[in-house]
Amino acid sequence: MTGGVVHLIQVHSPHSGIAHTWHYSRFSSFVTAAAGHAMPPLAGLGAASLLARGHAPMLLALTIAAMILILVVTRDLITLVSVVTVGLAASLALYWGSEWVQHWIAYTETWLLLFSEITGVSALVVGRIQGSGETDDADSLADITGIPAVVWIAGWTALVGWALWSAVPLLWP
Repeated sequence: MTGGVVHLIQVHSPHSGIAHTWHYSRFSSFVTAAAGHAMPPLAGLGAASLLARGHAPMLLALTIAAMILILVVTRDLITLVSVVTVGLAASLALYWGSEWVQHWIAYTETWLLLFSEITGVSALVVGRIQGSGETDDADSLADITGIPAVVWIAGWTALVGWALWSAVPLLWP
C-alpha cells in the first residue's frame, strides 16, 4: 500500500523479529518501521471492536487471510510453525468449532494482540539500558524523521496503553 515490498518475515523470539523490505520512498520506509510496533495493539483494538459486535467468525476469517498472506513471505522454520499454527487454530475453530470455541479462540487472539507489544517495547527499553548497540525500529525512525528514538518508544508505549484502555470495556462483560 505504501509502495514498498516485503521480501520475507522472520520471527526470532516472542519479542523479536524482522521484516526484510525494499522501500520505494521515505514514506514507505517510515510506515514500515512504525508499523512493527504499532500494528499489534491497533489490530487488537480492531478485533475487540469486532467481538463487541458479535463477529467472532469474521475475526477468525480475517486471521486466516492474514496468515495466508504472511505465509507467502515466510522463510524460516519458527515463523512457518507460528503462522501455520495460528492459521490452523483459526481454521479449525471457524469451520468445526462450536460458537463458544470460536469466541474463546477469538478472545484469546485479541488479548494476545493487545498485550503482545508490551514485551516488544520492553525489549527496546532493555536493549537501550544494556547498551546492546543493535539498530532497531526506533533507531530507524529516528534516522528517517529526526525525532529521537526514545520518543518513538514512548509513543508506542502510549499507543499500547490507549489500545488497552479502549479495548477493555469492549471485551469485559
